[in-house]
Parts: sequence; structure tokens; C-alpha cells
Amino acid sequence: DIIVINDTIWAATRTGIAYANINSNLPIASNWKTYTTTTSVLKNNRINSVAYFDSKIFMATDSGMVYFQNGTLSTYAPLANGSPIIDPVYRLAVSGSNMYFVVFSYDGSNRYNFRIFRTSTSNI
Repeated sequence: DIIVINDTIWAATRTGIAYANINSNLPIASNWKTYTTTTSVLKNNRINSVAYFDSKIFMATDSGMVYFQNGTLSTYAPLANGSPIIDPVYRLAVSGSNMYFVVFSYDGSNRYNFRIFRTSTSNI
């Protein structure tokens, strides 16, 4: 995924979330910066999806979700049945005042489960 917010382009990669000024020479690697597990709160460098919602940039990772707001990257752990979602999150989608995300989990009996969750601006 790639999104552009104001003058910044954000790219989901397998090595972190990369960002650059949209007016820079984007093919030049030195114009990009990257948040990784060693430089931020990311628990996993694999960024599966990125979306802009409620004035925040959300990132879906193989270890849950994070968001960027006001120059800071923070962990986002919405609750499902009273427990924080820390499973792999594969996709984010925004529609109006709702954000949807797909969570992938293994139930321990050789079955994999996909679940879709919704959060609204009033829940963040």
C-alpha cells in the first residue's frame, strides 16, 4: 500500500514503513526514511497495509497495528472480546467514519481464522 497525506508519501514495505517528502526525488534512496523495529515501537517490520483514518496514519503489521500522529509512532491495540488484538493484521480499509481491518490467527488445531473488525472515530 501507498498513501499520500499532505506532502508526505507513506509506503508499506517488508522492512518497515517508509516515508518521504512527495516533492523530493523519490527514486533516490537517501530521500526516504523508514520506521523499523530498531527505530520505533514496531514489533514487526512487515507492514501489510497503511490507511489514513481519524487524522492518524494506521499501519497493519504481522504483530498488530500502530499509528502515526503528531510526529510519533504509537501502538494501537483495539479490543476484541476484552482482549487486545495483537495477531497479524493484513488489510485496512476506510469508509466514512469507520475503519475495517482483517486479522489472521491460528487457533492451535491446524486451522487459520480470518476475522474482520470495525472501529469508528468515536472508539479511537
